[in-house]
Amino acid sequence: MKEAGARRRWDLAGRMAAEGIDLALLTEPDSIFYFAHLWGYLGVENNRPMLLAVPRAGDPVLICPAIELAMARRMTDVAEIRTWVDGVDGEWPILLEKLLGKERPRTVGVEMARMPGLVAAPVRDALPRAGLVDLAPILGDMRMIKDREEIQAFRDGGQIAMAMARAAEAVVAPGVPEYEMTLAAVDAGTRKAAELLARDGTDSLHTPHCGALPIVQSGHDMCLANRRVTGRVLRPGDPILYCFCEMVRFRNYRTAFDRQVFVGSATDEQARIYEVAIAAQKAAMAAIRPGVPAEEPHLAAEEVYRSAGFGASYRIGRSIGCSLVETPELKRGERMPLRAGMVLGIDGGILVPELDFAARIGDTVLVIENGIEELTPYPRELRAL
Repeated sequence: MKEAGARRRWDLAGRMAAEGIDLALLTEPDSIFYFAHLWGYLGVENNRPMLLAVPRAGDPVLICPAIELAMARRMTDVAEIRTWVDGVDGEWPILLEKLLGKERPRTVGVEMARMPGLVAAPVRDALPRAGLVDLAPILGDMRMIKDREEIQAFRDGGQIAMAMARAAEAVVAPGVPEYEMTLAAVDAGTRKAAELLARDGTDSLHTPHCGALPIVQSGHDMCLANRRVTGRVLRPGDPILYCFCEMVRFRNYRTAFDRQVFVGSATDEQARIYEVAIAAQKAAMAAIRPGVPAEEPHLAAEEVYRSAGFGASYRIGRSIGCSLVETPELKRGERMPLRAGMVLGIDGGILVPELDFAARIGDTVLVIENGIEELTPYPRELRAL
């Protein structure tokens, strides 16, 4: 993927020229990975921002904390790296000011919604006379269609997610705390990712570790939509939801994956609601094909909910890539046509607070010419373990 950075920057420069943008200033880590193949550093969260400047004509410049220089040189193909040290000579804002003084851009593209506050004020101070424009439409369009290597990363991510699911479900039993599921999942996912990285023998700095704080809910907590794993002990009859969307990040690409199981048995009403959620996801998947407006899969799912007596639910899906949510989202009002090469998370569901119950399901799919390729083909039917 390292070679893709130069190709993507060339594409970006051409789009900038068409829009009259002189310089792109990227600060969001997923964008820096996409255009410079650099990741894993401690950035804004550690008060050490990384910035990538891509001019319409000329060579890119990486403004990098000195502590990250050795790793940057190992990872990126960007030749010009300017470093700064904490508390010395004005740090990175001075380097940015010098860069902009040399380039003298009249129009600068930035990621308006994703520019961290730590970076936003110095950028505006350094650009008192330049016009700032939002790069989000250009970047969203570029990242929307995945190339061959990206698609392989998603396929591998699906294998990792399913290995995690098998391991998590294997420990489900009365008396087992929720966190045992996530410990088993992390171990299995990390081992599967390590196997896949060893297969390729490249990019040794990519981690196999499947981390992040996982979403696991059980029992009466099922409506706490994004409640994280706790020490709650599983009981007979408990429903369990687990979501690995934040845990699986293989080669820096995300995977959408949610499943629901029951400890021993489900009630008739729980089974009915769960079957509705499955039917809604199937309807959404059946509606996906190139040219269809992005809201259509959501509307198809919504019709299933309505027919079963439920109201509108949250969006049925989203585009995914380096980020958890990319363009477009599959929700009411989103008219962007779907295109072959998009990767989508189809992860809707139903929350029923009066029953302390929810039914949710999530999968990753690739849009192909005649529909979809499922990248997480794991059992969906109601299962009591």
